[in-house]
This record gives sequence, C-alpha cells and structure tokens, in this order.
Amino acid sequence: MKKLIFIGIVVATALLYLAAGKPHDTVGKHIKKDKEVIYPPVLLNPLEATYVPDSVCSFTWSKINSCRVYEIYISSMADFSDGVREASKDTSFSYNIKSLNTDTVFWKVRAFKNTNKYNKWSAASYFMYGTEPVKVIKYPPPTRCNGDCAHCPHRCGR
Repeated sequence: MKKLIFIGIVVATALLYLAAGKPHDTVGKHIKKDKEVIYPPVLLNPLEATYVPDSVCSFTWSKINSCRVYEIYISSMADFSDGVREASKDTSFSYNIKSLNTDTVFWKVRAFKNTNKYNKWSAASYFMYGTEPVKVIKYPPPTRCNGDCAHCPHRCGR
C-alpha cells in the first residue's frame, strides 16, 4: 500500500511538472526577454549644425530590427520643453518646421518594440532653418615681392 501511494505521488508530481513546463526554462526565457537591450536609433538626416532651406524637412534615422514604431520629438528648445511628438512606422518622417517659429530646430528619436517596451531617446541633434549666411572673407592687402618665395603668402612663383 505504501509503495502504491509513493508511486501515485511521483506520477502526480511528474504530470504537474510536465503540464506547467520546466520552471527554469520559462523563468530564464522571461528574464532574457525583459533584459533585452534595444539601442536607440542613429540620427541620419538632417545633419547636425547644418542649414535646411525648405520649410518641409525630411527626418531620417537608422532602423532598429526588433521595433515596430518610432517616436520623433521635434522642438524649438534644446531641453525639449515644447515641440511636437509624432509616431512613424518607417525610418523617415516629414514635418513643416516653419510652424515651430524658430531658426534652430532640435530633434531626437526613440524606438518602440511594443506598448510596454521602448528604448531611450537617441542623442539630440539640431539644425538651422533658412539659408546659410554668406561669409565675407577678407584677404590681406597686396604686398610687394621681396624675392623670398618660400615664405610668400601669394605663392605666385615669382
């Protein structure tokens, strides 16, 4: 009788074990998924500290394979205390930056794997809206040739 009870307990334990799955495998997979690192996208365009002459600007960034959607934050302030946040399923987004009423535009992007899993924001970048100012270059006044061509600023070969 004792053997029959012991065998029953062993069989019941085995059935419970098989029905529930292997606890160490389930826990290991769950922990691995929770600790999966999603790196932020790399901002590609517009390049930092460049001028964008068009009011509609096209933003692009690198693709993150495991992510479904991206969030882009476009602001007129470096601390992102104002601006717009938009979602994009693609690695590009167009926006009318003229509506920000600023000459300097800041932007950053982050990727979402699902509604509960997102990465950190990318490093912020900025660009200027409008045309690049013309730089006036002043040349030194012409000097007379002293015959020392190695140190001559004109390099005329005289």
